Amino acid sequence: MDVPTPEQLGLQIAQARERRGMTQEALAHSIELERSTISKIESGARKVSAIELSKIARALHTSMASFFRSPAPAIVSHRAEQGEEADSVVDMRLERLDGFITLIRRIGSLKGGALPSPWERPDTVGEAENMGSRLRSHLRLGDAEPLTDIAHRAAESLGCYIFSAELGEDTADAGSMLLDEATAVAVVNASRKPGRRRLSAVHELGHALVQDEYTVDWRTATRDDGLESRLDRFARAALLPAAELGRSFPESEAREGLRDACVRIGSRFRVDMTTLAIRLVRDLSLAGVDSFDTIRQIRTTKSDFIRLNLVNPPEEFAGVTQPLLYQQAVLRLFEGERISAQRAVELLEGTVDFEDLPPRPEGRAEDIWDFIS
Repeated sequence: MDVPTPEQLGLQIAQARERRGMTQEALAHSIELERSTISKIESGARKVSAIELSKIARALHTSMASFFRSPAPAIVSHRAEQGEEADSVVDMRLERLDGFITLIRRIGSLKGGALPSPWERPDTVGEAENMGSRLRSHLRLGDAEPLTDIAHRAAESLGCYIFSAELGEDTADAGSMLLDEATAVAVVNASRKPGRRRLSAVHELGHALVQDEYTVDWRTATRDDGLESRLDRFARAALLPAAELGRSFPESEAREGLRDACVRIGSRFRVDMTTLAIRLVRDLSLAGVDSFDTIRQIRTTKSDFIRLNLVNPPEEFAGVTQPLLYQQAVLRLFEGERISAQRAVELLEGTVDFEDLPPRPEGRAEDIWDFIS
């Protein structure tokens, strides 16, 4: 938008506050102002100083820049459709990431891939299985290879930038938004357990591949009805390839029993036990119906890693995480003196501190002659 009037700026502040679930009094208290002052700022009766705006943005967990731009059309449409039912935390998070990526692309570049032409929406569980296999093929995964480093693979090969942050237990599992026909952004709630986070990330990647404009997903579906359930099936097929499970699970179960077989496969493919139970029992019928609850209730222990000689890899989407290609783009802008240190740290969301920023190249005194000779 153009430079906003006090009334327009006040409205942006009020809407951000309401999406955050804060009262005027709570916001005023957090930044040491009177409630009446906040009321006047939001109505446009009083101008807000840059320092005050900075404090307001910090209190609302957003950026100052968000008050000076119009939300993406997908966000506007979603808010209008959902009204008070919209998940404000995911909503604001996606808006923030949209702003970050828009800035980077305006003054620099992201060197990731691009979304392919829209994939057909899976109308059956068979089509969902095929879509999972298609994703594995697109990512050039071997038949028995686990799908790891999801955020980097998604950005590099598919132009889908998946971030994570602690959004809270009472917030959605994940959300995603189409930025344009070639790029999507998603956020995963890091408050969930590791296996569930990975499932949510691939589920959101599915929304990007069929080019859904905007989605917020509260939980994995449990019944075979609707697109959400079929995208869960797609995600399970991508994470737990049917052919490999059909080969390795019966062998492992016969050799070491149900529990150890599930612990071994869950660890190898980095999925939670609920996802594994659904895959083995309901999707592929590799285990009996009566074993569903038994599998789901298995808890992998430290001794399991020792006994079974398992690898305990770094968790994906733990806390604040960002795609590597996004972080590299930010650092290129900083080293090229296109953004300040403060903006770089803001864009990197605490994953890099001021003291960790790379040194900028120092010019030589004689370089001035390149400009005046």
